[in-house]
Amino acid sequence: MYNQIIMTQVPVYPIFLDVKEKPVLIVGGGNVGLRKAVGLVECGARVTVVSVGFEAGFETMREVRRIEAAYSGKQMGLQKWRLVFAATDVPGVNARVHKDAAARGIWCCRCDEPDAGDFSGGAVTRMGAHRGVTVAVSTSGASPMMAVRICREADRLVDPVLTVWAELMVDWRREAKKKVHDAAARRGVLQRIAGDEMEKTLRDIGPAAAERLFAKWLAEAVRGAKQVATGAGHMKTGAARAAVARPARGRRGKAVRHAR
Repeated sequence: MYNQIIMTQVPVYPIFLDVKEKPVLIVGGGNVGLRKAVGLVECGARVTVVSVGFEAGFETMREVRRIEAAYSGKQMGLQKWRLVFAATDVPGVNARVHKDAAARGIWCCRCDEPDAGDFSGGAVTRMGAHRGVTVAVSTSGASPMMAVRICREADRLVDPVLTVWAELMVDWRREAKKKVHDAAARRGVLQRIAGDEMEKTLRDIGPAAAERLFAKWLAEAVRGAKQVATGAGHMKTGAARAAVARPARGRRGKAVRHAR
């Protein structure tokens, strides 16, 4: 029975969205809507909430635009929403929100019935000093509480050195993309910063030593790319000079003298 259930369960597709400065609509100002708003604002979204009433927590959220009114289809057309969350405690209203969003080609999360919507958020834990590592868990709607439990267990088990390493790599990758213009050289740097030598340095000596090692590798890659570019330039220049020095040949291989 267990194997049969697993085999017939269609998996959900995991995805991480950049919602910074993207307009998002939440219909429902209760606890569920508040939780969604908090998470979206943290990720930089431009959040609008439509509701006949609002939880007290919304009072301190100045980033959120509040529309105190019952939901109507015209609110779906206020602007081109990137995402919509149907978060009221009335299934009929949530179904209407989903239908209106679908008519405009907008993905909608049915917070009351995840299976009925286009996507669900899952449980989330963020790790690291700058919360740069995100772990999200879905149980395909079976149990949100179990998803939270799995997240907590993951937070406990993940090696903290890995989260420090991952956060350092955010800046390292940015620097490599900015300063190493040769694609092959840049790829080499990115492979090295994710390799065993960097891990050993980070574990045995610490982040400062890891930063120095990255700076060394970056400088080597920049120098190597410049040398390759310079060598290629010299080859082109030499070839051009040789072409000028060689006399042009006619059809029968005889030198052709150009008029002066």
